[in-house]
This record gives sequence, structure tokens and C-alpha cells, in this order.
Amino acid sequence: MASAARIALLGATGLTGQRLMAQALEQGHHVTAIVRSPSKVQLQHENLKVIQGDVFSTESLKDALVGHDAVMSCLGFTPQEVTAYGDSAKAIVDAMRQAGVSRFIAMTAWYTDVDSQAHAPRFVRWILLPMIRPILASMRVMEQFLCTECSDINYTVVRPPGLKNEPPTGDGGGGGDVRARAGLRLAGHQGLAGVPWGRGTIHAASPHLTHLGPQRGGHDGPVGSLALTGSGSV
Repeated sequence: MASAARIALLGATGLTGQRLMAQALEQGHHVTAIVRSPSKVQLQHENLKVIQGDVFSTESLKDALVGHDAVMSCLGFTPQEVTAYGDSAKAIVDAMRQAGVSRFIAMTAWYTDVDSQAHAPRFVRWILLPMIRPILASMRVMEQFLCTECSDINYTVVRPPGLKNEPPTGDGGGGGDVRARAGLRLAGHQGLAGVPWGRGTIHAASPHLTHLGPQRGGHDGPVGSLALTGSGSV
């Protein structure tokens, strides 16, 4: 296994965050779960540290991020919190800069890409998208912030399709359908901090995706030292 990484995880009490946290620990990485309510984290592990933090406050985050190789975000917000993704991203990135951390991996959604909405199944276009459009718009604000104001941050945005709580199936596919959260696996984290890979957004929906690292143009492929494999994405 590649050398262990120190990961600051945001959104660790959510369904996807719990999976990610457990897998990172299983692989020998050190995880700091920064959560609003520490009592909600039931998992106990010698390499897990749980601290209270506010993702909208740079002051709340900056000290907690010191010494980490990467910040990973699986944050989720309600449709009513229309500015949450953009506001939290600004606070997180500001805290990263002050803490000397440059690697950021965040989860948004497949349909933040307007072009993908046009090719969505009818149910998604007519029923689902109207319900989640405020969330997608907020996610898009975060993506645009990273693209336009974070040239010093080595970031990756993971855009999964819908996720469900089932074991990985191993079936193939492009984007836009539902995947299993259990299909997420972390691989080598060696060199997460300070690597000169460039930056970009990656659509992560293929079960054959072996690596996720910063890459322009939204292409899947072995481009970094963070890997997602299995039947789904984050």
C-alpha cells in the first residue's frame, strides 16, 4: 500500500461520508472528521480523530486542517440552503490556505453539468431535476469558484450520478444513472500534498475508473494518486 495519508473529512456523518471514512481507515490512513455534531460519529478507530467544526467559518476550520495532506468534502445541504455550497467552499479554501493545505477533493453531482441534464432520462428531467435544481445551482457556484479563484488549490470535483445504499454490482456504465455508495474505494494517497498536477473537474461515474486526480477536460483515467474503483463513485 502507498504511504498513509492524513485526510481531513467534511461531511463524515452523511451516508457517503461514513463509507469514505470507514474505507480510508481500513486502508491505514489517518482521518480527522470535522463535523457539526461529534456525537453523531459512532465509529471508533485508533486512526480517527473527531472534532467539532463549522464549514462556514474559516476560523473554525483553519487550525483543524494543519498537518493534513488533503481535505475531502462529502457535504450535503437541503434545497433551502441555496448558497451553502459556495459559502462553505470559500470558508474551506480560505482555511486550507491558512493551514498550508493545497489538495481538495469535493463531491457535487452529475447534473451540475447543464449539458448532462438535456440527456437525462425523462423521470430525471421532469421530476427529479426540478426538485433538486437549487442544490445543483449551489454546487455549480462552488465549482465555478474553484475554477476561477483557486489557481493555487490542487482540486478535484467528483460528479457522481445518484447514489443508493446497496453493495457494488460491478456492472458497467457511463454517467447519469444510480450507483452504489459501496462502490467507492480509496487507493494510493501517496503524494497528495503539493503535487504539481494541475486542476480540473472529473465526471466520475464509470465502474472502470481507476484513478481520480486533477485533469482538465473531464476525462476519466489514471491521472493522480487518489483512486475510485468499483461499481460507482463517491
